[in-house]
Amino acid sequence: MINFNKEEIRNSLSTDDIFSLLQDFGAEPEYTGFGIVAATVCHNERGDGSRKLYYYSNTSLFSCYTNCGTYDVFELVIKVFKIQRHDEIDLNQAVRWVAQRFNIAGEYQ
Repeated sequence: MINFNKEEIRNSLSTDDIFSLLQDFGAEPEYTGFGIVAATVCHNERGDGSRKLYYYSNTSLFSCYTNCGTYDVFELVIKVFKIQRHDEIDLNQAVRWVAQRFNIAGEYQ
């Protein structure tokens, strides 16, 4: 079985990685002095969100200033899968998906 360390994966992602992920999700990201600002794909379909989703490079966390609060990349993946793909995934599946998306190896046990 392959195990993934959520914290290590989150900490290994660069701001450019997050930007790329947001592009894939249709969030139309833009770099800022603090990180990234993007459309709120966390609770809206592509093209329907306001530009109130912020990613802070110093904390590696997102803040949605509409109604979602603060969360990490895995929670964003869970939210986007539900909205865009109509697929309910759990935290373990989100961690594995992010690891696969960015070619991050897990540990065999």
